[in-house]
Amino acid sequence: MEPSKTLDRTASAAPASAEGSDAQCPGKRHLASYTYQELEEATDKFSEQNIVSDKSSLGIVYRGRLPSGDLIAVKKSSIPLFAPSGPQLFSREVQVAKSVLHPNLLPLTGICKLESEWILVYPLGSNLKSRLHKRPEGQPPLDWETRKRIALGLARGLAYLHEKGIVLRDIYTGSIWLDESLEPRIGDYSSAKFMDGVIPEACQPEEGLSAEEPVIKLLDFDDDTSGWQRLGYTDPDCINSGYSWKSDVYSYGVVLLELISAGDPTVVVQHSPLIYKGRVTEGFYIPSYWVKPLEEDAGNLLESKIDSSMINNGGNYSKSEVEGMIKLALICKQLHSPEKRPSMPEVVSILQGNGGSLDMRWEEFLHNFASEEQIAVELNGMEL
Repeated sequence: MEPSKTLDRTASAAPASAEGSDAQCPGKRHLASYTYQELEEATDKFSEQNIVSDKSSLGIVYRGRLPSGDLIAVKKSSIPLFAPSGPQLFSREVQVAKSVLHPNLLPLTGICKLESEWILVYPLGSNLKSRLHKRPEGQPPLDWETRKRIALGLARGLAYLHEKGIVLRDIYTGSIWLDESLEPRIGDYSSAKFMDGVIPEACQPEEGLSAEEPVIKLLDFDDDTSGWQRLGYTDPDCINSGYSWKSDVYSYGVVLLELISAGDPTVVVQHSPLIYKGRVTEGFYIPSYWVKPLEEDAGNLLESKIDSSMINNGGNYSKSEVEGMIKLALICKQLHSPEKRPSMPEVVSILQGNGGSLDMRWEEFLHNFASEEQIAVELNGMEL
């Protein structure tokens, strides 16, 4: 098939600063338009061999190559547009993805409109979850400096979204992409929510997208407390109190622990001396699992909880920096006082070296440690 002229059109975007724009939502970008045949050819007929992620809220993400040689990520929905939630999911994804302008947020660059589905096109990157858990042979593990850069980039991206009044509600390593320089970019916006319930004009749906309901309540069954629960990552407090930016902070804390340990929050595990009665995941580590080696200065015990691939790759990491990031993660995902979780701008400040803020919050966390521990035990059906 002769390439369509649309393949020569690339999405234009204004330069993005690391701190984002002062406008609530940047101006709209032009999207390249693709035919189904073009994307089918680019992905070798949506071959299983080209799947780079199957955990997206919308569907499956494929690796694609255009006739120009450019690599793309093609998100093909498993939810048809005629399904009850279909138009709203796509509307939400497009509204946010097309409007964000930040180096740590994945921009939407192209789209294919069909009667039954839309297919979305993004820049291709490597998936963080795959890099942590399914690293191909020969690919070096992420070193500590890279992991610190990923943590800071994610915090900056989330701070930018929260500043614009957008809560993602579904943050996990499978929705985080790394570019060629291993800089992180957050993707997967179909669960996002505009906190004030008002969609800024620049983020209004494209022609043909449903705008009958505000993003704050897109699905009939999504009452703000029951929707978008991802095992291991979702803030338990949102089930009773609803979603807020504090919910994103909780999920970010889980991602930090996964980044440090390469443990999978969705896998049921057992850790002596805990006796697990119910379904427990690594994402719900009770605090003592981490606090004990931190407070008792048990270096070997702490090292046993760090990603072994990082240690085996020369072990070039700072013990104090690892400890600081673990403390930050536990503070972000604290259950006893969700209102005391730090904002993402404060997280950025801590990661940039404001240790005073971290020390103060850690002391406060330890002061409530007994209550924190008990809540975690009851939540996960454990005995100590």
